[in-house]
Amino acid sequence: MYAPLDNSWLKIGNIAKVKDENSGTQFEYKRKVKEAYMPEAEIEKNVWLVKATPAVLEKVYQGKDMEFVDSGGKAIWTNKKDFPYLAFSGKCPHLGCAYKWRKHKVLGQVFLCPCHLSIYDASGQVLDGPAPRPLDLLPIQVSASGDVQIIDMEFKAGTKSQTRIV
Repeated sequence: MYAPLDNSWLKIGNIAKVKDENSGTQFEYKRKVKEAYMPEAEIEKNVWLVKATPAVLEKVYQGKDMEFVDSGGKAIWTNKKDFPYLAFSGKCPHLGCAYKWRKHKVLGQVFLCPCHLSIYDASGQVLDGPAPRPLDLLPIQVSASGDVQIIDMEFKAGTKSQTRIV
């Protein structure tokens, strides 16, 4: 119950899977979890990667690097504003539903949560729907060989502020 948040890097695939700029590519992975007295279990999770153009990066970072901190406020990673890849949590910030990259008849390609119709652009910004905040960005790094690693984080759904829960 009082275990610290897991800030370890998790390999999720290879960057060669991401083909187009400003387009969502889903990476699925499995993660072992242990909760209180329950036996260890393996769960399926996913993240969405976007190879972002400078304009999309500017929309996300607004000229500043993004620092991620642990529960004590200590920096654990910094996403650089000019690094061309974005990693978004696979859960919609509205109620935690899964969303997809889809073609919208008016808006073009977007992230769409089919459960409650929240719509996001390639930068994760809310275009429409009940979502209280943009898609949750995750720490990401890519090795010289193209291996993608993230720090798997989850955030409280349904709130304007981003509060890490896992």
